[in-house]
Amino acid sequence: EFVFFSDLLNSSNLTNKIVLSFDLDWASDEVIDYTYQKVKKAGVKATFFVTHPTPMIEKFTNDPKVQLGLHPNFNSFFSSEEKESVKESFEYLSNLKRSLLPSTKIIRSHSLTTSSLLLSQFWELGFEISSNYAMYGQSGICPFHHPSGMVEMPIFFGDDGYISFKNSKYLPSFSDEYLLESDFIGFRNFNFHPIHVALNTISIKQYNESRPYHDNFGRIIKEKHIGDGVEKFLEKLIFN
Repeated sequence: EFVFFSDLLNSSNLTNKIVLSFDLDWASDEVIDYTYQKVKKAGVKATFFVTHPTPMIEKFTNDPKVQLGLHPNFNSFFSSEEKESVKESFEYLSNLKRSLLPSTKIIRSHSLTTSSLLLSQFWELGFEISSNYAMYGQSGICPFHHPSGMVEMPIFFGDDGYISFKNSKYLPSFSDEYLLESDFIGFRNFNFHPIHVALNTISIKQYNESRPYHDNFGRIIKEKHIGDGVEKFLEKLIFN
């Protein structure tokens, strides 16, 4: 069953619950819409974490099967003095939330950046749900509370991890068979990036080589990987 993050807040039974999410990561509108059309065709609920202004926000807002979260990037603040970085990160997040998604209560940081200070900022700005913990391939995942008031809903699957760990002897739980088991204890958050869906990414090498033409949707489709990859796995997840 595909559900929203918010559906899990009051759910007593998490077995076989799936949260499908996407980090936009500044992808072009064509790349984002390419992924969205697949989700729409499947008719499943999905959460899109927004990084930047895009006409897609209006399209998402009008779709009852889409929930929106914010995806801020705090990486630049690591080079600042602590006192200044705390102040600057709060101002940045406050402005980003106000300009993009003033009513959203869901957040996931780019690079999964989190800390007790950031969690307190999230709560102060009206967020309630954070999804910043990567627990790739683990069973029995449940939401848990932070002292700040935030509820953390960890990530079970990330397409970056899928690219890195697929068929790895070090993480056999990233096999398709295990990830797509029909009877699973705990909820599973499957997280993707539209650029990896459009490219059907199969390796970090392929992704890095594609960076120069990420703004050229026609070339992305022309050069995409044929065969098993991120897009093919997404299709297995949402259409089967």
